[in-house]
Amino acid sequence: MRQDCRGCSRWGCTQPACWVSILARWVGLGNVRSFGVRFTGQLWPGDLLTLAGSVERVESEPERLAHLVLSATRQTGDVVLKGSATVRVA
Repeated sequence: MRQDCRGCSRWGCTQPACWVSILARWVGLGNVRSFGVRFTGQLWPGDLLTLAGSVERVESEPERLAHLVLSATRQTGDVVLKGSATVRVA
């Protein structure tokens, strides 16, 4: 996803929206049970972000749910977003 926002910070909904889009393509939008993020650093034009995630745990009852830990890291190695999600899995 590319945006031209010269001279302004990139603090906003674009990065969380990327995560939701990735999750929706992976498990289906109807299977995303919860999602939340927290900005931990300033984003600037030209920043290259790497989105990452891992499965923290999986529940079996009453439905099979995976609890995910999410992060976004800029090219300098600084983590600028932290998040979590819960998704229903088969």
